Amino acid sequence: MRVNRKVLEASVDALNMSINKEQTIWYVDFLENPEGELKSRKGMFKLDISNGGYQLTKIVNDGGGESDLSPRMTAGEMHKFLTGLFLGIQLQTEKEGVV
Repeated sequence: MRVNRKVLEASVDALNMSINKEQTIWYVDFLENPEGELKSRKGMFKLDISNGGYQLTKIVNDGGGESDLSPRMTAGEMHKFLTGLFLGIQLQTEKEGVV
């Protein structure tokens, strides 16, 4: 299987759903902010795509600030990295007896 951007983005969406129960990073809260400014959800994972590589980041504030969780890597390396994250989550969940 060839790993491409769509495959990686789907994996990051799945990671966000499993951890944060949400896929959308950006939202507008018209009750809190009538001007309709975009806010980001803290704790969401994001795939940064630039300089010919991929990097996993995490949103750290409602302004969209990000913290790097991985070095920049190729698509294949990122796929293995994300697979490892999912395996770790599964192992921890089983250990806690949640499954």
